[in-house]
Amino acid sequence: MTRKATIIDNHKRELVALENAHRAELKELQNKWNNIVLPNFENETALLEMELKKRHENELNQFRTAID
Repeated sequence: MTRKATIIDNHKRELVALENAHRAELKELQNKWNNIVLPNFENETALLEMELKKRHENELNQFRTAID
């Protein structure tokens, strides 16, 4: 095998290794997103929604009391 062919072959192996590492990292990120980040985000938004609803109800009650 010539030196050029050896270099090309090494380059191809490195490229495949990098692509595999990239795919594995992307899969890990997607799993983390789906199993940790998204559920936490959904829980946090549900809590904020409940807090906002409660605040609006309190403000509405205060307004109704003020106009009576």
